[in-house]
Amino acid sequence: ALPDVAERTEVFARVAPEQKLRLVRALQSRGHVVAMTGDGVNDAPALKKADIGVAMGSGTQVAKDAADMVLQDDNLNTVVLAIEQGRVIFNNIRTFMVYLFSSNVSTILTVGIASVLNAPLPLLPLQILFLNVVVDVFPALALGVGEGSDDVMDYPPRDPDTNILEREHWVRIGSYGALIAASVLGAFLLAYRWLGLDGNAAVTISFLTLMLAKLWHVFNMRHASESLVDNVVTRNPYIWGALGLSLLLILLAIF
Repeated sequence: ALPDVAERTEVFARVAPEQKLRLVRALQSRGHVVAMTGDGVNDAPALKKADIGVAMGSGTQVAKDAADMVLQDDNLNTVVLAIEQGRVIFNNIRTFMVYLFSSNVSTILTVGIASVLNAPLPLLPLQILFLNVVVDVFPALALGVGEGSDDVMDYPPRDPDTNILEREHWVRIGSYGALIAASVLGAFLLAYRWLGLDGNAAVTISFLTLMLAKLWHVFNMRHASESLVDNVVTRNPYIWGALGLSLLLILLAIF
């Protein structure tokens, strides 16, 4: 059967347009994600049917309209670069969401636990607004424009039905949020009970603790296979610019 032949054959030569369409259907019937290249008018059905249709820049307009990707330089190596950048973008979106969600969870837990315990609030509403609008934004945006890890192409293709955030990411979000909230509540308790600071001073301590914890938290967004010092986060110049800007804004808010 054609699906069996298509799966075990590495190269097909001098394939007619109608055979391209049959090959696409055969491979898709076995659950494969299929990319098909073409440049002629007759290639349009196969390009349209494929999961990713790739047309040549020098090809016909019909082929370009039917395709999902157009290679302006007619170089198939560009497909590899496009795949790499697609993986980097997907990972950056995932990292961006994990960072923001865990930061917001830490704020929610900090205020929520204090309210449940009927303790003084460790954060004021305006401070929470400042955190969400100013401090969280710049590191998150910097994570979204990272160049990606060096081994991004070493992993097998992900399932097209994969969610952006899976169970392991939700566990990380909850764990990071709980750890940051614990540090903030601990600092507030020490300032309020042990150091004997008044309410405003203790709130300032917890405010600073949460802001600095969120900035430090950005270094948790490295890939698990990378080192603590040399990784996708530390190599991102936008991260250092974002941290510097956020620290400056924190100093302006305090003083």
